[in-house]
Amino acid sequence: MIENDKNLEPRKVQKLGASSLIVTLPKRWATTLGIKPGDTVYLKYSDTHIKIIPQSILDNNKTIEINIGKDIPENLSRVAVSCLYILGVEDAIINVPGEEKSKILLDIKSASQDLVGVDIIEDNGSLRFRVFIDPKKLDFNSIIKNFDNIISMLIENILEIIETGIADERKNEIVKRDIIRYQHLLLRLLKEQARDDPHFANGSESCSIGLGTYLGLAADSLLNLARTLTELVKRGEKPEYNDESVALLKEVKKLISEMLSIFRTRDADTLMRLREKTNMLQVKLMEHITRASSKTDVLVSSMLLPVIRIIKIYTGILYCYILEREVLKRGGIWPYF
Repeated sequence: MIENDKNLEPRKVQKLGASSLIVTLPKRWATTLGIKPGDTVYLKYSDTHIKIIPQSILDNNKTIEINIGKDIPENLSRVAVSCLYILGVEDAIINVPGEEKSKILLDIKSASQDLVGVDIIEDNGSLRFRVFIDPKKLDFNSIIKNFDNIISMLIENILEIIETGIADERKNEIVKRDIIRYQHLLLRLLKEQARDDPHFANGSESCSIGLGTYLGLAADSLLNLARTLTELVKRGEKPEYNDESVALLKEVKKLISEMLSIFRTRDADTLMRLREKTNMLQVKLMEHITRASSKTDVLVSSMLLPVIRIIKIYTGILYCYILEREVLKRGGIWPYF
């Protein structure tokens, strides 16, 4: 409730001159942010609010310094680089012990290859992490579309293995790298959006940040299916399947594309229809497992089920987010009553 939000304070809007409107800033806020008479502030418009940004905040692009101690757990340095990227850090100095530097440098450089626009260099005995992309200049819809294309490509690879009995491990690795790159880029962009939109940050951030997470989980399940089928082919086992397995894979592909499209349009009615399709497809997969007569059919259905569950969980979160936005736009009125 607004009444219980300590970060909200009412102010009367007053008229200045013929057409301008003015509003005063609470003194404690101005003091905390270092805003003084004569300072420049920037106003940023959104569909539900206006944000005031002090010039000092825009100018404050600090370099973060991180000290990594001895005997760190394996892969911690890789995780640290991923976190810096997702959190929107643009410049960081990573200090590491001398005896550990070569290994950590290798890990960090390897991790940076999974990130778009990152450069890792040695700087005065330390490692310098720098990001050379501006999330504000990225097209969110294009990133979502590219993610959709990557997952579609992964499902096409699975269909090719099933239908031809030919598997190419390199395709799986290329898709894996692309999934990681776009997942991190999407999370970085969504984190930037969360900073700029207080409603987003106060309740809906989990929905958008979850998009990158749940897409990654769904893609990982599909990648495991591709790898398992590839191993079967390498052992000389040609996939035996029926047409229903192929049809189910194509339905999952279409379902993911529709989910990503709804994330862009934020249409509640379309989302509800998608959730109905998801429930029906889940039933089909479970029935297909009981009727399956080959290892490939059982494998496809059983490994697609986690993907469907992930879609169900995420579309539920997305539906709550869409309703919340509708309530905000309608001034607290629930849209469907």
